[in-house]
Amino acid sequence: MRDSTVAAIFQEGLFFDQDWGSMPGVMPVASGGINAAQMHLLLHHLGEDVILQFGGGTIGHPMGIAAGATANRVALEAMIKARNEGKDILEEGPEILQKAARLSPSLQAALNRRRNQTANRLRPGSELAYERGIYG
Repeated sequence: MRDSTVAAIFQEGLFFDQDWGSMPGVMPVASGGINAAQMHLLLHHLGEDVILQFGGGTIGHPMGIAAGATANRVALEAMIKARNEGKDILEEGPEILQKAARLSPSLQAALNRRRNQTANRLRPGSELAYERGIYG
């Protein structure tokens, strides 16, 4: 997003070369429903030169706002460290987060909350469960 040209990458949904000419680069922003459990995905798709606006992912933390901010920071630092060590953060992301959560109660609580939310959304009879073919 900060380059003047972007080549087509069919696998990522970029179907055409994009020539932005003299238009200045932009800063990608992720916002709206993001949380620490998605850190590997956010960094993979947006890079580390990005603005991450964790609203509910921070304020809604079960241990409070400060713990929510800590969970996000720990998740980010764990991913950057792993990437710098040559790990594939997209493939290994969940395991990297779990390992970091062993040393961070804030991150562990955030990951547990996300796991419980996903389980509730996939309960039989829910709209998401129906979409995924989970019945009864």
